[in-house]
Amino acid sequence: MKAFGAIGGLLALSASFMSQSCNRTDSLAAESRAAEAPVQVTRGGFDIDFSPRSAQLGQIGTDTVRSQELELGITAPAHVVVAIARSEFQGNIYLFETQDLTQLYAEFTKSSSALTRSSRQYERVKDLRYHKAVAEKDLQDAEHDYAEARAELGEKESRLRASGIDPRELEKTAPGYVWII
Repeated sequence: MKAFGAIGGLLALSASFMSQSCNRTDSLAAESRAAEAPVQVTRGGFDIDFSPRSAQLGQIGTDTVRSQELELGITAPAHVVVAIARSEFQGNIYLFETQDLTQLYAEFTKSSSALTRSSRQYERVKDLRYHKAVAEKDLQDAEHDYAEARAELGEKESRLRASGIDPRELEKTAPGYVWII
């Protein structure tokens, strides 16, 4: 009788496990479906939503961020290329690091003035040619002078920019400032 009691107990226990495993299989299947649910990406990737039981969610870790003061020192080699000062006679004066840059900027300024003059001359001759007051050769000469002045100014500006100086920005800089490269 003891043997039958032990066997009966085992049968009851196995029936209990079977009933729990059936319920467990259903819950495992539901968990598996939840874990396999696709990740939802919205707003062009700004929002990424995982299901609460997603396997991918377990791969993401978080940590607490704290704020604290930080002191940073940076050392960089540099030198003053140009200082801008106020002149009593002409507005701003530019004090360049080298005589070569001073000469180049003076040439740029002259080229800029020559371009303005040749542009006006070209427009005037073009108008005179339209009214047949000048020869075609005069118009061609004015076009040539204008193209030459543009090329000259472009060459001077390129050389200044290669030295780290943007002449248009330099002209906007107030007195009392320096350019450092």
